[in-house]
Amino acid sequence: MSSYSGTIPELYYSFSAAGTALSTFTTEASLMGGYPIPQIPATFFNKLGNLSSSMKVKAQLNVSTTATPTFTVSVRLLSSATSWSAGGILLGSTSAVTAASAVTNAWASLDLDIILRSIAAGAATSTLFTSGTLDGSAFPTDASMPANNVSAVSSTLDNTGATQYFLWLSAACGTSNASNAISLQALKVYLEN
Repeated sequence: MSSYSGTIPELYYSFSAAGTALSTFTTEASLMGGYPIPQIPATFFNKLGNLSSSMKVKAQLNVSTTATPTFTVSVRLLSSATSWSAGGILLGSTSAVTAASAVTNAWASLDLDIILRSIAAGAATSTLFTSGTLDGSAFPTDASMPANNVSAVSSTLDNTGATQYFLWLSAACGTSNASNAISLQALKVYLEN
């Protein structure tokens, strides 16, 4: 780190617990069971230029499987800290990633960068760029977020301060089976700029 800009990444949120395991499911569901939901400061994404507002998200996941199910991992900003939904702002999703076959407690890491791309007039439809990877022994092939051929830009962020956002991680499974499980084990959020 050069200290040239004086910018220091701030560890804004850090929590580790065995989150509620999702199993016997196929539709997208919250991975945040048992976790306090990170509240993103309402006007955090307000700097644009050569030091645009940015945020780093790092998560550790635990996966168990039967044969070779697929999992899709997503990150969203919602306006609720108590009620998850597949609404809100989808920051990114992986493709349906094939998990390792017949594993118990295999590990995966999600590493994301979220950067303010533009501020709209009135700032109610500003855009964020999200890019990152999902890798680890749970998935023999690394996955990108967003998935291939999907835009990395979300264009509905309200950075006027009128909307409070909360960060949620979620997942979907391609094969419903009690042995196909995924859970959040640790989450860190860094605010940069």
